[in-house]
Amino acid sequence: MIKDSLIKYTKKIDVAPLPDILPPLFKTKSINLQVKRFFTDVDGQIIDKGSVASNWQRDYPVYMLGDFDRVGGFNLSQSTLHQPNGIKFLMTYVHGLQQPFLYSSGFNTVQLNFKLGDVITIFTDSFDAPTGYVWIQQTALSGALSSIISNIEQHIHVKNISLQVDSTDQLEFDWQEVNFMPSGIYQSSPLILAEFRQPNFKLTDYILIKKDFKLTRFKGFNFLFSFSSNYMNINFRIHE
Repeated sequence: MIKDSLIKYTKKIDVAPLPDILPPLFKTKSINLQVKRFFTDVDGQIIDKGSVASNWQRDYPVYMLGDFDRVGGFNLSQSTLHQPNGIKFLMTYVHGLQQPFLYSSGFNTVQLNFKLGDVITIFTDSFDAPTGYVWIQQTALSGALSSIISNIEQHIHVKNISLQVDSTDQLEFDWQEVNFMPSGIYQSSPLILAEFRQPNFKLTDYILIKKDFKLTRFKGFNFLFSFSSNYMNINFRIHE
């Protein structure tokens, strides 16, 4: 009965629009992340993507994991992947641990989308006279992301990474795999997504990155978040 239900549900996924959360992608022995992007005015009130001015219609950097660098405001990661021209990196914080940006604004509706432990990164167009903000949210679907990545005592042995997106444009952007050193230097190498595409696979919005590695506080992955995308699901499958 369970098997029959799973087959029926999988067939439904093939023809239905992509939902916000995709249960078939996620496994129990894994770290399941979701990345989202929000546009707001200067008070933190959400603006629909279709209404944002042309200068905001960019592909924005995502600095994922790499807790060593996150504590330093992703200083090294910004050297591997720059923000678009005219856009400035404002800050990053852990929701619920540090004082939220624009916490005193009564119009700060974007905060309603965040949960405790989310890693939030904010971009703006001006430090002196901003016209709005872009918020990148990284959230774990179970537990608090900041707790997971900051409490890796030695390493987590990952055997592959699954990506599922709401826009296939997102899969056109390669990743940067970055290894940080305690001394403050880093090594960066490209992760070419095209190498992992499976032309005979039915789901064009899905990629399985067959990469066996050890995840530590000193490893991060950086990539651009496509303007056409709204969110993406990322699954780090852990060895049994």
